[in-house]
Amino acid sequence: LKDAQPSPRDDEATFRLLDFIRRETPEHAIFSGDSVITSAIKLLTRRRVTFHPHTENQEVRARHHDFFQIYNRVTEDEIYAILQQWGTDYVVVSAGPCHVACAEGQTMDYMANSSDS
Repeated sequence: LKDAQPSPRDDEATFRLLDFIRRETPEHAIFSGDSVITSAIKLLTRRRVTFHPHTENQEVRARHHDFFQIYNRVTEDEIYAILQQWGTDYVVVSAGPCHVACAEGQTMDYMANSSDS
């Protein structure tokens, strides 16, 4: 497993974030973020998330697409409208995905800007 990536549970900053969420946010709060962090939030804090990687249907795919518009070249008002549409109370944005090439060699910025919808 030489190419294995550390789990978010192995990351001290993630532990601190999850602890903060448990202690400082309402139990009914809804979180948006990438699929790695939202799955950790759901599992380890029991807070609601706008999408989860183990749930697959058309609405979830739409939410996933909409969330990644945050990395797109859209206005703050457009981002706010998307997050309000899904009932988001808190957003967790990772700096990593913006600059990392995906399996196909495209960056997240390219993927968000090449949307066909």
